[in-house]
Amino acid sequence: MTDAARYAPIGPIEFFEYQLANGVLGDYNLLLAHDVLRFPNRYANVFTYRNANHIVILDNGVVELGEPLNVRSLIRAADIVRADVVCLPDALNDIHHTIRLCNTAEAEALAKINRFRLMAIPQGKTFELWKACATILQDLYNPSYWAVPRLATNLHAAKSRIPYIRHLFWTYGKPIHLLGFSNNLKDDIRSTRDPGVVGIDSCNPVALGLLGQWENYKHVGSISPVDGQSLMDKHNIDWKIQHKVWENIETVRNLIYFGYPNAPV
Repeated sequence: MTDAARYAPIGPIEFFEYQLANGVLGDYNLLLAHDVLRFPNRYANVFTYRNANHIVILDNGVVELGEPLNVRSLIRAADIVRADVVCLPDALNDIHHTIRLCNTAEAEALAKINRFRLMAIPQGKTFELWKACATILQDLYNPSYWAVPRLATNLHAAKSRIPYIRHLFWTYGKPIHLLGFSNNLKDDIRSTRDPGVVGIDSCNPVALGLLGQWENYKHVGSISPVDGQSLMDKHNIDWKIQHKVWENIETVRNLIYFGYPNAPV
């Protein structure tokens, strides 16, 4: 298999600083905009200078904050880390609020900035509403990237993100990022191997590594992104000795490349 999707592990700024200092910083990262604004100089030191293949996606923080960060703050954070891709605002499972957030003068101003590309995140409580949201976002912004959130796994009758991925790729033909691990790791891994998918992010393997967990991949859906981020937002972690964290990250990357054990891919 070539052109495998990439995994972007999420953690606090110390997590990224440790990786940079030890030459193990991956070339595909998703950063939380509100955390970038908390530690602007430190994030700039890690991410300002990078090679052309290193992709940085800036997340709007809706999962962690309950509402997406306002557009002006998103732009500020994007400039600090020289983000390649910025997530448009969205509201979890809510087509109407997502469209309201995107159909503003501020969001239009974001779209006119040519120093980064836009990632649209369709939302909706049903597959049909979700597809309608994608159509509207396409008409508004013609985004360069699409994203499928973790909650989509539970909304479709197939209990999978694959119908969402295939609709986006077959309809629009743009790269797709998967936002977070769901409670179905098998589907997450299979989804990363679908045409059009370029990456997936999650704090869960890192958070679980800090707890010494993830044997047999049973725990990956057991920590919500909010709880995982809260666990990792402790600034006294000695990342050098967190062997399970690095083992979990390597496990995820191997699963994506080689496939879930005993699962058709």
